Amino acid sequence: MEVDVDGSFSYAEPQADAKASADKHSRPKALKTEEEQLLQAFYEFKIQDVCDAFTFPRKTQATALIYFKRFYLQWPVMDGTSSKEYHVNMHICCL
Repeated sequence: MEVDVDGSFSYAEPQADAKASADKHSRPKALKTEEEQLLQAFYEFKIQDVCDAFTFPRKTQATALIYFKRFYLQWPVMDGTSSKEYHVNMHICCL
């Protein structure tokens, strides 16, 4: 398993044939607990990197992280779009 630049996971699996592959990938796989934690940590670091790049105050960075974590207390990582969530959290904190 690898985390791509955009935060999505990619699995290195051999492709047997097209029909088996289509049946296998018709639904997204549920994430394991470790994968979900890894994805959340990835976006938490991303929030910190962006806040540091724009020299936001520490309170703004902390608020963005808290909003991000609160969102995922109610919703699983697979239901939300993490890449959009962290942008929205930082935008709300800067208002």
